[in-house]
Amino acid sequence: MRELWAASFPEPGEDPPSDLRTPRWKEMGWQGVDPATDFRAGGFLALENLLYLSRRHPAVWRELRHKTRGKRSDWEYPFAIAGVNITFALAQMLGVAGGGEGAGLTGNEGVGGGVALLQRAEAALAAAAPHPPRP
Repeated sequence: MRELWAASFPEPGEDPPSDLRTPRWKEMGWQGVDPATDFRAGGFLALENLLYLSRRHPAVWRELRHKTRGKRSDWEYPFAIAGVNITFALAQMLGVAGGGEGAGLTGNEGVGGGVALLQRAEAALAAAAPHPPRP
């Protein structure tokens, strides 16, 4: 979570609170002050996918985080939660979600080799996504 904080709020001198609970998380689309509670469906794999996007595609990450493309109303969506939900949906579609109905993806439970597969799927989706023209 500290790495996610650093990718999302890179302002100099702004360290995360010691318990990582702060209203700042809501700026990137978390439902509350503690994003850990929003990982239920996607679990650790969702966190890894958000970190993957921030590491491998930092420009895209910043655009999504700061909603820099298009009209603001076009980008009003819960970016972080969308990432968790996409991870969970892909895991279900690919048959790598473990634990049965609503169990979520925790640790490596039921994930097996699905992490690399999800990362390739995420990269392909990001590359294929239409980008609105810049104003």
